Amino acid sequence: MSQVNPPPSNQSLLKYGFLVILILMFLLGGIGIYQTFEVTLKLDHLVKVTNAKLQYAHDMRDAIRQRQILMYQMLISDDPFSRDDQLTAFYQKATDYRIARDKLSVLLSDESEKAINQRLMVQTRIAQPINQELAENIDEIDLKKGYALLTLATEEQFKVMAILDELVISQKAYAENISIQANKNNKNLVLGMLALFAVLVIIAVYISITVTRYVTRNHQELILKNELLEEARDAALSATRAKSAFLATMSHEIRTPLTGVIGFAEVIYDSSINSEKRAELTSLIIKSGRHLLGIINDILDLSKIESNKIELERIELDFVKLIQEIRFLIEPQVTEKGIAFSIEYSLPVPKNIIGDPLRIKQILINLCSNAIKFTDIGKISLLISYDSDHHLLFIDVVDTGIGMTKEQTEKVFEAFQQADSSTTRKYGGTGLGLSLTKQLVELMGGSIKVESVSGVGSRFRIGIPYTAPETPLLVQNQLQIKHKKEVSRHNLSRVSGLVLLAEDNSTNQELLTLLIENIGANVDVVENGKQAVEQALSGTYDLILMDMQMPVMSGLEAVQELRLSEYMGPIYALTANVLKRDMEKCLNAGCDGFLTKPVDREHLNQVICKHLKMKDDNNFNNEIIHADFQNDNSSIRRISHKFVQKLPSTMNNCKDLLLKNELDQLASELHKLKGLGSVMGYPQITELSEDIEFEIAKKNFERVHNGINDLDIIIKKIQKGNTGPEIH
Repeated sequence: MSQVNPPPSNQSLLKYGFLVILILMFLLGGIGIYQTFEVTLKLDHLVKVTNAKLQYAHDMRDAIRQRQILMYQMLISDDPFSRDDQLTAFYQKATDYRIARDKLSVLLSDESEKAINQRLMVQTRIAQPINQELAENIDEIDLKKGYALLTLATEEQFKVMAILDELVISQKAYAENISIQANKNNKNLVLGMLALFAVLVIIAVYISITVTRYVTRNHQELILKNELLEEARDAALSATRAKSAFLATMSHEIRTPLTGVIGFAEVIYDSSINSEKRAELTSLIIKSGRHLLGIINDILDLSKIESNKIELERIELDFVKLIQEIRFLIEPQVTEKGIAFSIEYSLPVPKNIIGDPLRIKQILINLCSNAIKFTDIGKISLLISYDSDHHLLFIDVVDTGIGMTKEQTEKVFEAFQQADSSTTRKYGGTGLGLSLTKQLVELMGGSIKVESVSGVGSRFRIGIPYTAPETPLLVQNQLQIKHKKEVSRHNLSRVSGLVLLAEDNSTNQELLTLLIENIGANVDVVENGKQAVEQALSGTYDLILMDMQMPVMSGLEAVQELRLSEYMGPIYALTANVLKRDMEKCLNAGCDGFLTKPVDREHLNQVICKHLKMKDDNNFNNEIIHADFQNDNSSIRRISHKFVQKLPSTMNNCKDLLLKNELDQLASELHKLKGLGSVMGYPQITELSEDIEFEIAKKNFERVHNGINDLDIIIKKIQKGNTGPEIH
C-alpha cells in the first residue's frame, strides 16, 4: 500500500501563504512602483512638451511684435545706414518666427491643436506678402502709403496673434485634462494597494504625495507662465494702442503745417495776387515749414535720448547773450498775442558758462512757447538767478495762463501727454515738448519742477549745474545786460569769389545757388562726388560745399580723394545727419566744417564770408548810420558830432594796440567807447565794443581781430551819416 503524504500543516500553509503573499506583495508593489514611475515620466514629458510649446508660441509673438516695431522705425527713419540695420533685423525676426513655428508644428499631437496650427499657417501666408512689400520698398515708398501698409500689416498680425492666443488656451486645457486624469489614476492605484496590503498603501500614499507635489509644482509653473504670457500680450496691445495714438497725433501735427505750405504755395503760384500779399504768404510758408521742422526735430531728439544716442556739447558760451537771443525770439510771439514778456535777473549771475548752447536754448524756447500757448491774458516772466553756494543756475518760466490741477502736473512731463484731451483739441501740440525738455535737463545733470494752480498760472523751474570756464565773469549790474538785438554783419556782407557746389538734388541746387549768388559769389554746380573731384582739381575755388550722399561717388569718398590728391582748399560737408559721430566722420575725412540740412542761411553766410574775399560794392559802401537820440537836443548833437570826428584817430589807436598785442590798453580804450557809444546815439559802438572786450577777457584773439575790423566798418558808416550837428 502506497504512502499518502499528510496534508501540509497550518504552519506550512501560513509559511507558504505568507511567502505567496510576500511574493504577491512584491509583485504588486513592483507593479505599483512601475506604474507610478511610468506616470511620473509621462507627466514630466508632458510638462517639457507643454513648456516647449508655450515658449515657441511666445517666441513667435515676440518676433511678430519686433518686426512691426522695426517696420515702423524703418518707415520714419531718414538714416539709410540705420534703415539697413533695421531691415536686417527685420528679416532675422522673420527667420526666428519660422523656426519657432516649425518647432511648434512638430510638437503638436492633438487634432484640435493641429487644426489651430493650420489656421495659423494660413493667416501667416496672408500677412507675409504685406510685410514683404513694405520691407522691400521701404526706400521708395511714400509716407502715406507706408502708414497704410503698416496699418494693414498690423491688422493681419493681430489675427495671427489671436490664433496664437487660441493655441495657448487649447494647450492649457489639454494640460489640465491630462493632469486631472493622472491624479485620478494615482488615487485608484493607492486605493487598490490599501485594499491588499497596508505596506503597499503606505508606499503608494508616499509615492502619490510625491507625484502630486511634483505635478502641482509644474502645474503652478505652467499657470505662472500663462499669466506672464498674458501680461506680455497686454503689454504688446498697450504698446500698439500707444503707437496708434502717436501715429494719429503725428499725422495731425505734420499735416497741419503741410497743408499751409502746399496751400499757400499754390496761391503764390497764381500770378494774380499782389506783391504785398505774396510776401505775406511767403512768410506763412516759412513759418509753417519751421514748425514742421520743429516737430520732426522733437521726434528725432526724443528717439535719440531713448536710445542713448544724444550727445551734449561742452563749450564756453555767453549765457546773458543767449538769454537775450531768447528774448528776440519770444517777443514777436507775445506781441502778436497781446501779452507782456519780461526777463528779470537776480544779480549777480554768471556771464559765461560751460554748456551746450543749442540744447539750453531749445529747453528755454520749449518752456516759453508752452507758456505762450496757454496764456491769453497777463504776462510771461523769465527769472534768472544763481546759487553760488551750491553752484546752480536757476531759470524760472512763470505765466498767468490756464494753469493745471495737481493730477495734471503729475503727468505733464510724460511723452505724448497734455493736461487732458480738451487741451489737445483747443491748443494742439504733440505732447513731446515738456517730455523732451525734462530729459534734456536731466542729461545736463539738472532738474525741472512745476508748480501750478488751475485758472491762475504755472511756474516751471529748471536748475542746472554751473561749470565755471577758464576765465569766469559775473554780471553785477543791469548796465552790463544788452537789450538791443545784435545785427549780424554777415547779413550786410558782399563777397567775391567762386564756390563749387556738389549736390545731386535739383531743388537743393537751385536753392543753394540762389543763396550763394545773393551775397555776390559765383557758383559751379556738379551732381556727384566724381564730378566734384574732377572739377575741384581742374579749377580754382575759394570754397567747396559737398553733399555727403550722392550717386557714383559719395561726398565722403570725394573729400578723401581730394585730400589724398593734396587739395588744400576749404571743404564743408552738407549733411542731414546731425549726430556727433556723423560730424566726426566728415571732419576725419578732411572736411573743414559742416552745414546741416535744412541749411541755415545765417550759418551759410558766415561760412562764405569766412573763406571768400569781401568786396565794397556801391550798396555796401553807401550804407549810412545816423545817431539814434531819444530826444531832439541840439547840445547833445553837437557833442556827438565832435565825438564822431575823433573816432578815426581812436580807431587807429585801437589797431596799433592790437598790432603791438597790448590787449590791456586795448580793453581800456574799448571800455571808454562802450560807455560813450549809446550816450552819443550810437548803440552799435557800445554793443560791439562790449563784445570785443569780452573776447579779450577770454583770450580769443581771432575774434578780437575780427571784431576790430567790424568796428572799423561801423565807424566808417557813422562818419558818412555825421554831416553836421543839425542833420539827423
